Amino acid sequence: MVNDLVTCGALPISVAMHAAVGDSGWFSDAKRTDALVAGFAEACREAGAVWGGGETPTLGGVVEPEAIVLAGSAIGKISPKNLRITGDVHEGDAIIFLASSGVQTNGLSLCRRVAALLPHGYQTPVGFGDSRTFGEALLAPSVIYVAFVRECQKRGLKLNYVAHVTGHGWRKLMRLDEPFVYEITNVRTPLAVFQFLEQAGPITREEMYATFNQGIGFAAYVSPELAEQTLAAAKTAGYDAWLAGTVKKRDA
Repeated sequence: MVNDLVTCGALPISVAMHAAVGDSGWFSDAKRTDALVAGFAEACREAGAVWGGGETPTLGGVVEPEAIVLAGSAIGKISPKNLRITGDVHEGDAIIFLASSGVQTNGLSLCRRVAALLPHGYQTPVGFGDSRTFGEALLAPSVIYVAFVRECQKRGLKLNYVAHVTGHGWRKLMRLDEPFVYEITNVRTPLAVFQFLEQAGPITREEMYATFNQGIGFAAYVSPELAEQTLAAAKTAGYDAWLAGTVKKRDA
């Protein structure tokens, strides 16, 4: 929620959780409930926002008894107003990638389908140099990118456009209306969990990039002369970031 919010330049103020269950007994598992609360509270602290309440409705007949549907909302502020990110992208702009922690918040339906086909399900080792199980890898906390936007604003660095790379994978990089080509020349090897998914599915390479973030959680488009300063801001804020490519005009 907060990663989506900052794409317009708004820094989070308040976040609310909506946790719908099919049976109120879902919350009787203290270890699970405490972990959910602790994780949400930590994310709010990291985003610099208060936990502004929410709802925990029991929707029998709508939600499966053993399931929970997590949703919510976030409120932020753009101050001053000229910090609003509008999609003011030009030919030659630099594309900067910020790393993800793994699958993060999208593509999990496909992950569940893959798990159902595995003899050991979520307990299957990921491999590819990763010592975790598939289930452990999927539970890696999502990276919150608020501090990156905040640091860029603090330094007066204009972000022409930013993208939260979630659903639709790398297609999220191409949402502007202008006829641009987004040339990515510095592509890292996907994280181990993505290599595992591609092999275990099996899932085509095209589908992997169309569904998953492949190790890229956030992208920033800036004027080329600001690229190094933006990378420095990302590093100061604690992110793994690199210059990935360039915006070009589509040939006629």
